[in-house]
Amino acid sequence: MPWRNKAAEAGASEIGRTAMRGLGQLGVQRTVVALGLIAVALFIAFSSWRLPLLRDAEAALYDLRAANFALPADTDKRVTLVVYTADTNRATGQISPVDRTILAKALTEIDKLGAKGVGIDVLFDSPQDDDDVLRASLKAMQTPVYLAYADNRTNPEA
Repeated sequence: MPWRNKAAEAGASEIGRTAMRGLGQLGVQRTVVALGLIAVALFIAFSSWRLPLLRDAEAALYDLRAANFALPADTDKRVTLVVYTADTNRATGQISPVDRTILAKALTEIDKLGAKGVGIDVLFDSPQDDDDVLRASLKAMQTPVYLAYADNRTNPEA
């Protein structure tokens, strides 16, 4: 066969002979133990993601790697954060839950300013008397609103 590469075949057979000689020198018992240890290591590596402690450790290490090794990026000037802080809590006199009237007023003003979109990430954990004010403000908005939420299906640890 003219397409066969005799040099490559000779190299492959030499590698095979070297591997067999190495296995012969190791002995059957050591080879079986080494293969068993490799199998155990692979089993641990593939099943460790199901262990809660290791899963949490990997999540924390991932956050650490992402924070420390991510390339720096410029701030997008089109994005503005309107933050509900501890100062806001003191000014409204209401710490928890979030004052829906203040939020409704802020959303109305943001809508008037011509925002392209609004994202809300606030915990609404209990009904309030001023929920209707917030609901009316959201319905009246022309700006698209995206509300982050979690429930027992999406957050089983809650």
